[in-house]
Amino acid sequence: MLPQRCGLCSEQCDHVLCIGCATLSRYEIFTTCLSKINAATVNFREMKEACTELLPVIQHFAFDFNPLTEFDPIIHKQDRKAQQYIAYCEDMSDDPNDQKLFSDINSLGYTFIAIYVDGNGNCLYNAIWSLALMNNDFAIELRVRNTVEFFKKQNTRFRESCDNP
Repeated sequence: MLPQRCGLCSEQCDHVLCIGCATLSRYEIFTTCLSKINAATVNFREMKEACTELLPVIQHFAFDFNPLTEFDPIIHKQDRKAQQYIAYCEDMSDDPNDQKLFSDINSLGYTFIAIYVDGNGNCLYNAIWSLALMNNDFAIELRVRNTVEFFKKQNTRFRESCDNP
């Protein structure tokens, strides 16, 4: 069996991560992955290569996501400005033939609540981790996983979009 290279530092080893990288915390590993992705933003080919190299690293870590089922005003900060737009997310049509997107939620007595997240360029990922009551490190992990998954399936997506214009 040929020796392989560490997915983070490219040192020769017999595993996905070398001895040195295996001692890093999950946060340090995903931050390093994000740095490698960011360094490869020169062109599409480099990004794909970086993501292909990182795929075994991220597959080495289980993806744990357990979303909250209830709003907790102690944990979540309500976004008062965004809350005014929630009315646009409700079924307003009186036409019985229109599909009701939120009728099951409204009939159960649930209310939509806008939760504040930092708008630092990671707002989608911050919104997801805040709903799972994870720490901020999870947003970095989500961003890395999303980018690597995009490039992993990019050929399939491209073919599908060309076949179905």
